[in-house]
Amino acid sequence: MRRAGVALVLVVALSGIAAGCGGDDGQTAEEQAQQAACNDFDALQTEVETLIDDVTNANFGDAEDQLATVESAFGALVESAKKLGREKQQIVQRELDKVQRTLSDLTSLGNLADIGDTLEKAGAQLESAVSTVTDTLSCK
Repeated sequence: MRRAGVALVLVVALSGIAAGCGGDDGQTAEEQAQQAACNDFDALQTEVETLIDDVTNANFGDAEDQLATVESAFGALVESAKKLGREKQQIVQRELDKVQRTLSDLTSLGNLADIGDTLEKAGAQLESAVSTVTDTLSCK
């Protein structure tokens, strides 16, 4: 049941981001950019949870399709991060690059054990990214 543990790690890590993201009227351009990035983190969380469910339930055809959706959500997050102030953008982008490399590895894996190991690694990286990005963007 290692995959269930991996799934739990990813869900807990990503829920930390979503819990901190909220909206407010009358925001400055920087606050709007930060909110957009927080919203994109939330969307990514939803897509990764679906991917984890597919892998955990051995729905590998669905998981393959969902991986493309996760990559699209990740791309949207990368784009919204580009609209942040330079310092915040660099911090967020550095974290995203780490996670992206690991998620990209999923497309080339051939067996379930490798997928589980890669999801576990991605979960640890996302946990670190949650902390860094939440602090950097003040997602509240």
